[in-house]
Amino acid sequence: MPESATLPSATTKLEYLRKDLEDLRYYLDEFSAFLPLSVIIVNPQGFILDINQAFENLIGLEKAGVLGSTVAKLFCEQEQFAELEARVLKGEVIKGARATLLLRDRQISRSLYLSPRHDCEKNIIGYFLGIYDISENVKLTEGRNGTVCARTIELEEKSEDLLRSRAALMNILEDVAEEQKKVEQERDKTLAIIKNLADGILIFDPHNVLTLINPQAKEMMQLDESSVVGKMAAALTKVTNIMPLINFLGRNIKKVYRKQLELKSDKVLEISAFPFLTGRETLGKMVILHDITREKAIETMKTEFVSVAAHQLRTPLTTVKWSLHLLLHGNLGAITAEQRDLLMRTDEHNERLIGLVNYLLDVARIEQGRFVLRNKNVDFIKLAETVIAPFLEVSKNKQLNFKFIKPREKVLPVNVDEEKMVLVIENLVDNAVNYTPPHGNVTVSLSFDKAKSEVLFTVKDTGIGIPEDNKQRIFTKFYRAENAAMASTSGSGLGLFITKNIIEGHGGRIWFESIQSKGSTFSFTLPLK
Repeated sequence: MPESATLPSATTKLEYLRKDLEDLRYYLDEFSAFLPLSVIIVNPQGFILDINQAFENLIGLEKAGVLGSTVAKLFCEQEQFAELEARVLKGEVIKGARATLLLRDRQISRSLYLSPRHDCEKNIIGYFLGIYDISENVKLTEGRNGTVCARTIELEEKSEDLLRSRAALMNILEDVAEEQKKVEQERDKTLAIIKNLADGILIFDPHNVLTLINPQAKEMMQLDESSVVGKMAAALTKVTNIMPLINFLGRNIKKVYRKQLELKSDKVLEISAFPFLTGRETLGKMVILHDITREKAIETMKTEFVSVAAHQLRTPLTTVKWSLHLLLHGNLGAITAEQRDLLMRTDEHNERLIGLVNYLLDVARIEQGRFVLRNKNVDFIKLAETVIAPFLEVSKNKQLNFKFIKPREKVLPVNVDEEKMVLVIENLVDNAVNYTPPHGNVTVSLSFDKAKSEVLFTVKDTGIGIPEDNKQRIFTKFYRAENAAMASTSGSGLGLFITKNIIEGHGGRIWFESIQSKGSTFSFTLPLK
């Protein structure tokens, strides 16, 4: 028989080897749990990766409550321990250092043994920390010589056990290194995802130092990675291409969501910045850059088209308006009652179209930054009374309880654009009257806050209200709440958009509270200037 036929096959050898490795791993786990020496495995950053059963028993905490915390926090002398940690991470083996261990109910003195951990390429990847009791050593020095000798022998035996334990722990290190390799693979996957995202990504550490920038961000900002990575945000203000972004976010990288930033290169970016956490600990901050240059260009073209179309519609609609008025006033001859009714309804619809065209022109001016305010000092009470007057008759016909509550004290003039403020009040009051059913209430109130030096205008109704899931979009253009769109009243979805821009253009603010089927309250403030 050939000699090779008597030898085990390669597959059989591999199975034997695998079984031996499994037996060895089980032995090491059992041996680690059996060891009387408290052992901690620490990574280069000082975080605890693993502990054995002896250390769990010593501190009275389960492993899950300790892993991931910093090892220095276990000791009173944290500064001295930091020095020991720095030495061992340089490759030094430290024996017999003393430290006071902090437990939940007491402090105990212990001796430390620190040894570097190496990977297969001899790179330092952390260290082992052994903690053993020295209280008995102190007592021995106070005892009799014979007892000292006996205890010394015993301690020497224990030391030999510790050396053997260290050899076993070095074997365990191989398993730890394997787990470390898996962690590094996951890290590499994450970095690959970040680098291949369509959006630009910048990562800052907890101290606002830029640690990573992906290729898309470098291209958007036209940056050289070597000139920005590793620098604090404050230092980046001196780098021309990234300076607008840092000035926008601040040196502490404030939290923002989908805010626009226009660069000198005619590029428009949508910026989002937020911290990323593990538990309550901030690991750093992420900045996402989304290029919306194309979308903004399309939006600009739409705005320009709306502006041109509205201007083109305005002239014929005005011509129709005056033609209808000539017919209604009998300038072109007598008309029958039926003809008058038809012409009046036609004129009403024509006025509605003219109003829509004017709204579209206002929207175009707002988006193009041409919505100019022509402010002057105005008696706001008189202005509000003038605008509200026509709605009193409408409310009466609709059987609404309409109230206007004016301030009792004398008030100063408000510096506003009168024409545009008329539009604001008309929009809010018109909405309240239109969307409140018969026998409902509409209350308009005006007050002045001397302490804040501002005027407060409020319109409260008992109308249809706004659904909860519609509230976030109520001030966006061309949007109407679902229940309003289903109501019999007409609307363009532009009134509140224009109103918000007018109020904010005056340095004021506008907000609302609403419950569906119970009513809404719209309020705005204006500074007294």
